[in-house]
Amino acid sequence: MFLNSQTFSNGDFTKSKTATKAIFLICGLGISSWAIMVPFAKDRLSLNDGDLGLMLLLLAAGAISMMPITGILMSRFGSRVIIMIAATVVAITLPLLLLMDTIVSMGLILFIFGSAIGTVDVAMNAHGVQVQNVIGKPIMSSLHAYLVLEGYWAPLDWAFSLN
Repeated sequence: MFLNSQTFSNGDFTKSKTATKAIFLICGLGISSWAIMVPFAKDRLSLNDGDLGLMLLLLAAGAISMMPITGILMSRFGSRVIIMIAATVVAITLPLLLLMDTIVSMGLILFIFGSAIGTVDVAMNAHGVQVQNVIGKPIMSSLHAYLVLEGYWAPLDWAFSLN
């Protein structure tokens, strides 16, 4: 289930590199979109700073709990399947973060969202290394640039949508 140069034609290299860039961009969108929602969630749930910190800790706990498991899942199912499933979970849970109206439901969704983000993070980086090895050129820094780039776009998207 790992990439190698014998399974690709030249056009497939480009498709694989483009798909890998896209998932880095999508992961950045998910993370930056949640970051923008934090003040709204804090106000809606009437959280103080300490309670908000505990909520954010649940997101991190979800991510950290899935990171070691993701490697095992990838060896069994491959990075593409794991990325697709985890990205779907991110897409489902992200809007739910705006709708949760209790601390318990928000904590649960944050843990699930964090788990999915952690899973995507490990799988996309492992896949990026595979693509880099097949292409034979360093591309990891440019892939991470796509992750960070979305951090600049998402606030602008939200600003325009709120006006």
